[in-house]
Amino acid sequence: MTSLQHKALDALNRDPARPAIEFEGTWHTWGDLARVAHEVRALLAASKIAPDAPVAFIPRNRPAALATLLALIAEGRTIRMIYAFQSAAGMARDVERLQPAAIIADREDLSSELCETLKTEGVAAIALEGLSARSVPGLELGNFAGDRAGPKEPQIEILTSGTTGPPKQFALPFALLEQFFVTSALTKQQGDDPETLPPFLLYFPLGNISGLYSTLPMLLRGQRIVLLERFSV
Repeated sequence: MTSLQHKALDALNRDPARPAIEFEGTWHTWGDLARVAHEVRALLAASKIAPDAPVAFIPRNRPAALATLLALIAEGRTIRMIYAFQSAAGMARDVERLQPAAIIADREDLSSELCETLKTEGVAAIALEGLSARSVPGLELGNFAGDRAGPKEPQIEILTSGTTGPPKQFALPFALLEQFFVTSALTKQQGDDPETLPPFLLYFPLGNISGLYSTLPMLLRGQRIVLLERFSV
């Protein structure tokens, strides 16, 4: 198990009563995040996909998505990001191109068009709704030919901005992320208890480099977060 995985597990084992994320005027605790992460991990196990099989992730900036990110890292899963802010047809094309074994997305993004592609491709689906994770009826199990294994070492395939064309996947191995996050001053406690520090404002999309590099250190460190789905003055 990598150091990054250990850090994610430690984060999910924090005092469940501690406040973690403020979203739309409501504070959610580490216990809330741990419960979502447990549901995600249990559903992945029940889907019968291989332990190292890649998982596509369509994250919106919502508390359940941050819990899911920690759950996938703790599992040592290769994560293949897909942008939520595109058409259902675009998401379906990304699934066909990326060939994941399972997908996790907000309930509103699991359109009938996308679910039809998932069924054709044999991809298991998990829906996030509020602070819960549930399997999608008819898509509980991975049913594809072959094991659809991920790379030898787990990685997060984040998305480029797409300013010069369609967004592209850029792979960041866990080993590289550890150099930035496990030993980084952003993650390590710097004198003050993270609980006493002002909340950190997060608004970059979780699926790209800015979102990952601003979100993950705060989650691993345990500093409170004020989360915006999109930036708004």
